[in-house]
Amino acid sequence: MRTIILITCALILLCAAAPAAVEVDLLTGGDFEAGAWSADLWEGEGGGALATDIVHSGLGSLHMHGAGAATVVSERTFSLVSPDEPVTVSGYWKGAVTEGTGGRIVVRWLNGDGEKVRDDPLPTKAGEFDWTQFSESLTPPANAARGRIFLEIWRTTGDVWYDDVRITQGVVPLSPAEITFGSDPATITVGVFDADAAGGRGYGGPSIHAALSAVPNVRAELLDNLSLRSIGRCDAIVLPNVHDIGRTGAAALLARNPQVAWMADARAALSAYVHAGGGIILTHMSNGEGAFTNPLFPQVVSVAGKSFDTRPVAFANHPVTAGLQPFDPTFEDIRVLQAGPRGEVIMRNGSGQAVGVGGEAGVGRVVGIGLCPGIDKFEKPAPVSESEARLLANALTWVAARSRPGALIVAAPNVTELTEPGEDLDLSVAIVPLAVEPGGELDLRLRMRGETKSCEPASMEQVQSQDSVTLLRVTFDGDALGDGVSWLEVATNLPGAEEPRDIAQVVNRSAFARFADGLPKCHFTWSAMNVHGPSALRTEADIAEMARMAREMHFKAVLFAAKPPDAYLYYNTEIGEKAPGYGDLDPLALAVKYCHQEGLQLLVQFCTFQEGSAQNPSKFIREHPDWADWDPGDGPDLSKHQNGIFGCPDRREVRDYELSLIREMAQNYDIDGISFDYIRYKNDRYCVCPHSEHKFAEYRAAHPELSEAQARAAMAEQSIVSFTWEVRELLDEVKPNAILHGYCHPAWANKFPLQYLSFRASAHGADPSRGGEWPLEKVYEQAKRNVDLADDHVEFMKAAPMADTAYRAYAKSPERYRRELRLINHAGADAVMIYLYSTLRYEPSLREAIAVELAEP
Repeated sequence: MRTIILITCALILLCAAAPAAVEVDLLTGGDFEAGAWSADLWEGEGGGALATDIVHSGLGSLHMHGAGAATVVSERTFSLVSPDEPVTVSGYWKGAVTEGTGGRIVVRWLNGDGEKVRDDPLPTKAGEFDWTQFSESLTPPANAARGRIFLEIWRTTGDVWYDDVRITQGVVPLSPAEITFGSDPATITVGVFDADAAGGRGYGGPSIHAALSAVPNVRAELLDNLSLRSIGRCDAIVLPNVHDIGRTGAAALLARNPQVAWMADARAALSAYVHAGGGIILTHMSNGEGAFTNPLFPQVVSVAGKSFDTRPVAFANHPVTAGLQPFDPTFEDIRVLQAGPRGEVIMRNGSGQAVGVGGEAGVGRVVGIGLCPGIDKFEKPAPVSESEARLLANALTWVAARSRPGALIVAAPNVTELTEPGEDLDLSVAIVPLAVEPGGELDLRLRMRGETKSCEPASMEQVQSQDSVTLLRVTFDGDALGDGVSWLEVATNLPGAEEPRDIAQVVNRSAFARFADGLPKCHFTWSAMNVHGPSALRTEADIAEMARMAREMHFKAVLFAAKPPDAYLYYNTEIGEKAPGYGDLDPLALAVKYCHQEGLQLLVQFCTFQEGSAQNPSKFIREHPDWADWDPGDGPDLSKHQNGIFGCPDRREVRDYELSLIREMAQNYDIDGISFDYIRYKNDRYCVCPHSEHKFAEYRAAHPELSEAQARAAMAEQSIVSFTWEVRELLDEVKPNAILHGYCHPAWANKFPLQYLSFRASAHGADPSRGGEWPLEKVYEQAKRNVDLADDHVEFMKAAPMADTAYRAYAKSPERYRRELRLINHAGADAVMIYLYSTLRYEPSLREAIAVELAEP
């Protein structure tokens, strides 16, 4: 298809005033027209629910009622689309409050790990008042990745209604004049993404920045976002081992607003930047895991696996590897890389695995490095080694843009997965001329090029044209798209963009969806519902409702977190610390009572070795702070510990404490078993407290044939595996028929004495900051892996893959979830663990889909 678009008027706007900011609503469902909102009673008598009789506009509002000094809370998490811009919280409320605080709104800012940074309360309102608008401007803290809004009544008697609640943030559209990369051939400007500064998580950024700053004629910057405005001034970008891109990970949110999606969607921006001539260096997981589970440039490089053979020994004759000799990286593992059709392997380890890949994407260049420069073996910041610094400097010189591009062509979203047969595809395409004179015509050639067939757009509409940016909405007929991977191929008559380039990827998985749809209904012999957050079950009625819903969905068992990560105990204990706010109410006793009444097994979900947070460690660790698990960098001061507080699995005293809690529950409650929740060391690998280091020195001396990394891994495996067998021996003594289940990560968890072993076989939904939805093929493959591993060591073990509903903000559709369940069953699993009750509680359509799949034939 050849489409001519006149852009004369748009180009005249180059000298006009800067474009006005576009307001983006960060909150989903603030009009309360549909479900997903709920309210929890925190204290007193009362409740909350969606209402249809009293509204400000539309068909729904959120109603909260207090019968006597009640605190009722409804919450929703939102992402930020701009790191520095303030947000405006606005909406309407109506009240009939006779006593107490009345309506209260709090915005809690969270970092990339979901931890609280700060609370910003808005003014409260009590008394009798009709629909009244509230509006408050708030500035996010520097390290906030997202926020959570709490709509409340606080210790109140009376009623409050909320409606038309919005959280907006202004995004200023990009001006072509802000794209400057390649303008100064004498100096290379490189942007090193600091994921932690963006509220996410990455490794090595500051150290890489320091190393590149020392290179002559290089100006290095640390970037806290990956918008086109931010990266467009850099000749090259480095993405250092990015696990979570933080507040720049709002692709799903931005996709709802095509006016800004093209410039603020990180993936779209990076793709357009490189295809136009920018350079990019990817290290470790940034090549195709973590935040980039869907690889950024799969035609150049992706991740094939993980290896502890870290030493590069073979180097291609390539500018990136010039002058390198075999060397030992500072970090203890690597990502094995796979070169795509446009990539070349330039570096290998002693096992012959690819650890360096270089190639071109459009006019730009990509280098993938499987190493993780900038951290030591303990994941702590460390200076980049001399050899790694040379590798990075070589890579920078090779990839950096040397001339300003003629145009940017941006497609958002950059990666789209189609799962429904016949599903149409909508994309926003922005054309940004950078080196043309005002006037003239834009000659645009655009098609979808697939593995099996290609097609032209079904329609193309010009949405806007301002400050020379032409924005199009392009639609492709789903029935015309081929199965598998297709590429949006674009060419124009603009300088530097004459040759076709692939600017977006579409993965049409409808064939696998059709396959899943053709599978028979599930037949699981055992199914368990995970109740991971018992703190939301504040009353006996809440617990009874939970058990009733589990029975209605035809579960066989409930996993009730009587010891969740915060280490409070949700039962009457004489050993540990009972969760506050329950008084005489015994949540575990009630869970046992109502689950058994409904014909369900009740297993205690037990977060082994997890003992709260640095701000609020458990009673056990407060009394014995020297028994805590240390990450590298941790020390005696628990308040400075990172990633929570754990007890050291290598200490006999800690193991005995965990066993005493299990014994107490098994003896005092009619439970049907124990469920390990991700039993592990704090950092997944090992502890470096003085006690553990002494133990490790003894272990290493007894195993001279092992390297340090191998010895640490072997000792950790032995420690965790042996503890699970101690639990089995305890249960055989106290409750011989008790079931032992575990949700685990390491492959060697199949050595645990479990009846049911659960690995993750399902992603966190569409949350872009956690990699987005998995392909259905991967769901099947991971379930099959779970089945295969469960069959390896323990004769009585069965696979029970974990199927994730996702948190409510990203809850999966019933159709998607049904397919996942059927694929898990088809992979050979005759048991399943379904996560998460806090989502199912408020998603009746999901509950209905699960009930159909789990019902007996």
